Amino acid sequence: MLGKELFADPAWDMLLDLFAAEVEGRRVSKSSLVIAASVPQSTALRWMSDLVNAGQLERYPDTADGRRTFISLTETSFQNIGRLLRICIADSKAFAAQF
Repeated sequence: MLGKELFADPAWDMLLDLFAAEVEGRRVSKSSLVIAASVPQSTALRWMSDLVNAGQLERYPDTADGRRTFISLTETSFQNIGRLLRICIADSKAFAAQF
């Protein structure tokens, strides 16, 4: 499952960016994910590496341009984030219904 340390910036920003990209059918390059994290490049790359090592993200090469690498959520991460967001939406609707 998703550990509490993944909700710290910039990990959560990266995970949400990649989740949205997956839903929209977009590929995200490593450099684009660095920008989305809104932290220094070294910090973003360290988090990316940690998330890959934790089995949350995967890297794959751009077959058209060998200099570029794409990053995506693992299938398990995609499913877990989707489940978490559905729970949050349901809880917020239940809370709003009380008023």
